[in-house]
Amino acid sequence: MIRLVFVVAAVVGVWFTGCAPPAAVDAAAGSSAGGNETNLPVGIIGQVEPIVVYPARIVLEARIDTGATTSSIDSYNDAVFERDGRRWVRFYLLDRKTKKKHKFERPVVRFVRIVEHGKKNTKRPVVTLTISMGKVVLKRQFTLANRHNFAYQMLVGRNVLNGQAAVDVSVSRTLRPEIVNGD
Repeated sequence: MIRLVFVVAAVVGVWFTGCAPPAAVDAAAGSSAGGNETNLPVGIIGQVEPIVVYPARIVLEARIDTGATTSSIDSYNDAVFERDGRRWVRFYLLDRKTKKKHKFERPVVRFVRIVEHGKKNTKRPVVTLTISMGKVVLKRQFTLANRHNFAYQMLVGRNVLNGQAAVDVSVSRTLRPEIVNGD
């Protein structure tokens, strides 16, 4: 009787709202009908993926975080300066595998204010970097941050993922780092 009431309520709700019922879920596979297929350029990725940073062509393990609005990359010795009337930042990125230091200079897109409980507010520069996820090359904004104490030097947020990839947190390292023609 309760099941019948639920079915009738669902049908009436669909009829009144004009919405289609939700897609069926395949309990055996644990995914919605249609499986792992996607038309997103990068496809379905996991919670940790290798990302190539250009022009240095450094491969970094990145933590994928759908809760982060803006992506972040590990940097040190950040120095903001002026060039041609614009603010720029010089920073270094350490390849933890080879211990090689890579110097970058980029125009500052904006500054973000970081509020941490119990700490003084800080401003971090945001720059545009070219990266590749698999074969897909993207130019996206990254906050420069001290991520030295984190396991991953890069955090990939929604500004990179949106329209490019879907995330399945039950897997990791689904992409192969491919050096493509990035700048």
